[in-house]
Amino acid sequence: GSTGTINLEGGVMLRDNQGNIGRDGDGVFNQSGGEYIQTASQLRMGTSGNGIGVYNLSGGSADVVDIVLGVNGGNKGYLAVSGGSLLVSNSIVGGDGYSQIDYSGGFMEVANSISVKAMVVSGGGSLVQSVGTSSNTFGLLDIDTGSTYSYQAGALDVTGGLALKGVMDFNSVTGTYNLDQILFDISSGTIENS
Repeated sequence: GSTGTINLEGGVMLRDNQGNIGRDGDGVFNQSGGEYIQTASQLRMGTSGNGIGVYNLSGGSADVVDIVLGVNGGNKGYLAVSGGSLLVSNSIVGGDGYSQIDYSGGFMEVANSISVKAMVVSGGGSLVQSVGTSSNTFGLLDIDTGSTYSYQAGALDVTGGLALKGVMDFNSVTGTYNLDQILFDISSGTIENS
């Protein structure tokens, strides 16, 4: 496969159908400014042919319906949010391939659910799960030094491991969270208000 890169630094990119990053090859979409708007279907990273798809959002804004990472087995999909604003009106899901979200800053709001193999919160980022109907499922939840995952509502299911060097704050909320039968590494982090 081939390799392709798109850099969005300003202006508006509007799609009204499915978007693919890393289809039959490796693809990178770097957004440091401007607006990316997808009004229908899915934005997909790592879709076919052992492709790797990467979306780096460091500035500007993105408004999408659904994001699918690692669509088919053998594919890898990565979403990295370090700045800007990402609004997802439905869900972020991992397919049969590898799926990972790296969150270190900016704003990210997902209306319904996030279900990926790995969720990494780093760089002093603070990720808040606050929508009562949201349901987040992570294979691995990795919260780095100086970073926070704040659980305020909805359901949280961590099935593979919790690597905690930062803060996991349950905000004294009575909710549904399952951290059973997983590997914990909390040698330098804290669990608060559980």
